[in-house]
Amino acid sequence: MKMQLAMVAGALIVTAQVHASLSSFDTGAGLYGDGVGTIDPNWTASLAAGSPNAPGPITGSTYLVPNGTTYNANGGTYALVPGAWAANTLSSSWISYYSPPTLPDENGETIQYQLQFNAASAGLIGIQWWSDNSSTLLVNGIPVGLLNNNTFTTGTSVSGVSLNQGLNTIDVDVFNAPQGQPDWGNPEGVRVEFSGDVSAVPEASTMLAGALMLLPFGMSAVRIMRRKVLA
Repeated sequence: MKMQLAMVAGALIVTAQVHASLSSFDTGAGLYGDGVGTIDPNWTASLAAGSPNAPGPITGSTYLVPNGTTYNANGGTYALVPGAWAANTLSSSWISYYSPPTLPDENGETIQYQLQFNAASAGLIGIQWWSDNSSTLLVNGIPVGLLNNNTFTTGTSVSGVSLNQGLNTIDVDVFNAPQGQPDWGNPEGVRVEFSGDVSAVPEASTMLAGALMLLPFGMSAVRIMRRKVLA
């Protein structure tokens, strides 16, 4: 037990020293090519305050919407990614609160997608995002951008967004508009990319969870983590 506790402490120290480029928190970062049901470990999803209920269960997790995803509408099957939505890339991918995000949906709910991280220093960043349907982008509770269109192959971007040193919260509140067709699939999702040279570390609860996962693997896992530290 003493050895295991020491390993947890060592793992926490190593994890806390991981300073990653902010782009490592893009939606679906590092998951390109993974399949339906893959969880994005950085982003969470919840029902926005005052929103009607969503048609699918909200677990708090967010799920990759991989290239090749389809949906049913008007008696046929249609391409979602790429197709109605822009194709995923090595940089970022679409995510949704439900997997796959192709349920019939006339509820008109708003899902809040959230990322929390600790910035090593204050700084300015750029954010590009896509959503289905309209969305509001908030940084530390302050609205900084709106996306209000039905062209899901074209995102929008904001620049000069201020981050605090320490904890920061990024929210994208996505409204899924009813389409008057209760039997058709009505996909809902978001995709986000960051730019800028601010480095970040995972929020504290994420670091603890990662440390606990190292217990079965011993010090070899700690050595592996050291090799994977990002500048």
